[in-house]
Amino acid sequence: MNLLVILFLTVITVGLRYFAQFLSLPTMPNPTLMLGLILISSWVIGSSIKYKSLPALVGFVLYGLAASPSGLNLLTVQDIQSLAFIQFMVFMLIGFLLGGHIDFKRYKDLTSLVPRLMGIQLVLLFLLTTVFLWGIHSLFPEFSLLNAQNIFAFAFILTLFFASTSPAVIFTLHQEVDASGRVKTIIEITSIFMSLLILLFLFGDGILLKFLTGTAQESSASHAVYTFFKHFFAVLMSTLGIGLFLRFFLSAFKEGFIVFLLIVILCLFKIGKNFFPECITCFIGVGMIVRYQSKRGKKMIKNIQRYSLPLFILFFTLTATHFTFFKMESPCLLLLLVPFFFIRFVGLQVSTTLFFRIKNKEEHSTRTIAKGFLPQSALTLFLLTLLPRLGEFAHIKELSSVLTWMVFLNLLFGASLFKASFIRNKADQHDEN
Repeated sequence: MNLLVILFLTVITVGLRYFAQFLSLPTMPNPTLMLGLILISSWVIGSSIKYKSLPALVGFVLYGLAASPSGLNLLTVQDIQSLAFIQFMVFMLIGFLLGGHIDFKRYKDLTSLVPRLMGIQLVLLFLLTTVFLWGIHSLFPEFSLLNAQNIFAFAFILTLFFASTSPAVIFTLHQEVDASGRVKTIIEITSIFMSLLILLFLFGDGILLKFLTGTAQESSASHAVYTFFKHFFAVLMSTLGIGLFLRFFLSAFKEGFIVFLLIVILCLFKIGKNFFPECITCFIGVGMIVRYQSKRGKKMIKNIQRYSLPLFILFFTLTATHFTFFKMESPCLLLLLVPFFFIRFVGLQVSTTLFFRIKNKEEHSTRTIAKGFLPQSALTLFLLTLLPRLGEFAHIKELSSVLTWMVFLNLLFGASLFKASFIRNKADQHDEN
C-alpha cells in the first residue's frame, strides 16, 4: 500500500509535467508541489524500511538519491533550485535545534572531556592520512594530485573530512529509540563541536584552506587571517545580537511568536545562502544562547523538536539530491575508497576507544560511542565543493566523486551500525540491572 501511494504521487507529478510540455504550457517548478511530494514519499519510504537496526533516515536518503538528477531525475535541477531557500531555512532551523540541544549543565565534566576527545581523534586521523599520502606519493609519483609541497595541506583537508560526524543523525535516531542519556550526549556534543571546528575553516569561502594549499588570490598570511577574522567577528556579533534579541522577546511573549520571529529572521538572511558556513554557525550559537539558563528557552526547543520530523525528512532527502557522482576517467581511483574507509574507521574507533580506556570511563558504552561517530556530516559536501578551487589538479573531480561516495555510504551504513550498537548496549545494560 505504501509503495502504491509513492507510485501514484510520482506518476501524477511526472505526468503533469509531461502533459504541460505536450500542450506547450509553462513548466515552471512548483515548490509547494515538490515539498508535498518529498515529504510524503520520503516519510512513507522511511516508515516502510524502518526495522530494528535500520533507521528511517536511510529511506529518506535513498529516496533523495533515487529522485535526484543523478538518479531517475524525478526532481530536476530546476526543481531543486526552486527549493534552495527552503533548504537553507531547514539547515538553519536544524542548526538552531542542535545548538539548543547542548546540555553541559547535566554533565559538567564534558566541558573538558569533549575537547580532548576531539583532539585525539584529529591527531590520529592526521597521522594516518599523512602516512597514506606519503606512501601514495612514493609509490605512484605520476599521481599529479600530490607533490611533496602540498601533502600536508591535503592531509589536513582530508583529516577535517574524515573527522566530520553527523549530529543530525544522532538527533533523528533520538526520535526512534530512547537515546537519551550520557552516551547520546557525548556523541552529540562532540559531533556538534567538531562540525563547528570544520565550519571555521570554511569561513570566507575557505580562505584558510586556500592559503594552506597556496591557491588564495592574496597569498599573504596577513590577508588570510584578516579575512577569516572579519567573517568570524561578523558571525560573533550576529549570534549575540539575534540570540539576545530572541531571549528578550522570550521573556515577554509566547513561544509561537518567537518561532515566528525566528522564521522572519531567516527570511531576512536570504542573502546568507552565499555565506552558508557563517550562517549555520550563527544559528547554532543562537540556539545555545536561547537555551542557556532559560527554562522557557529550553521548553521552546523541546516543543520545536517534538514537531521537527518534517525538517529532518527535508534535510536528508534534499542532501541526498546533491550527491553528484562524476564520470570517472580513471575508475581505478574508486579503489581509494578502501584505504579511506580504513583510515576513517580505524582513526575514529581506535582514538575513541583508547581515550575512554585511559580515562576509565564509559567502560560498557565505549563501542557504542565509537560507532556514533561513523555517520558523516552533510557539511562534508560543502567542503567538497571547495576542492576544485584548491588547485588545478588532474584528478581533483575524481577525488571529489570518491569522497562523495564515501559520505553517501557512511551516512547509510554508519547510521544503521550506530542504531544496532545502541540497541545492543541498552539491552546489555538492562540485563545487568
